[in-house]
Amino acid sequence: MTLFFYWVFGAMCVACVLSVVVHFRVLRHFRIHHPQLWLTFGFHGSGTWVQAQHEASHLAAERKFKQFLRSPSRLQLQDSKLDTLLSVARAINLAGLLLFILTLLLWLYFDVWKGVL
Repeated sequence: MTLFFYWVFGAMCVACVLSVVVHFRVLRHFRIHHPQLWLTFGFHGSGTWVQAQHEASHLAAERKFKQFLRSPSRLQLQDSKLDTLLSVARAINLAGLLLFILTLLLWLYFDVWKGVL
């Protein structure tokens, strides 16, 4: 049964990597297809890697960007590719969360509660 634990843990790691990849794709898509709106958030450059002196403003821009993606005003863009990317991101994040919970429960069952139950 411990082999199942490793499969679940591996799937969780894959979900984490995919989540980062999809996040960068969302940023790239938005930067390319909506450049005027991209500049209003206050990103420096591509929005992925920033210099140390711009970290605080980058975090503020990232926060504004995520708030915009969750707001109803995002629907005014009528960007089906962005909607698809965000749906994929939500699905991957949900799968990662469920796999994390399952990994935690399996670890508790096989290692911590082994002698108790």
